Amino acid sequence: MKGWPPTLVAIVLTMACTAQAWPVTGLWDAVNELTAEIEAQVKIAADNGRIEGVVVSVSTPKAGSTNPLCEACHGDHKNQPIVGMVILHALPSPDLEQARGEILDPENGRVYQCIVRTMEDGERLEVRAFFGVPLLGRTQVWRRHQATAITGLP
Repeated sequence: MKGWPPTLVAIVLTMACTAQAWPVTGLWDAVNELTAEIEAQVKIAADNGRIEGVVVSVSTPKAGSTNPLCEACHGDHKNQPIVGMVILHALPSPDLEQARGEILDPENGRVYQCIVRTMEDGERLEVRAFFGVPLLGRTQVWRRHQATAITGLP
């Protein structure tokens, strides 16, 4: 029985190391910049050399549902559940300090260009969404989700 070809081993190891090194991956609390309330949780993961952000949960949906539909969205996202929706597609920079791509705002259905970068030793994620020029946009600072221990269970 022959071993794996060296090229294949190198590719697999490079992909595994790169995916683990991206500081933007993980579970994030998307915080509204005006109210400071958590609007949703987004899981950012590596996928074929890119990162993708998927909505895991919504906190205070205006529709009164724990899984509202993206009524303002267009195309394939129109009237689809927001939970489970991929809202972020980005390519990391060579130094892995930031990523550039696109982000969907399910509230208004618009797709923006974006830059995401970690701050505060990876505990905060700056998400800058804009049209054309980063100067003309909006920034949210997401917090890395901290799982709380459940105590007092039998």
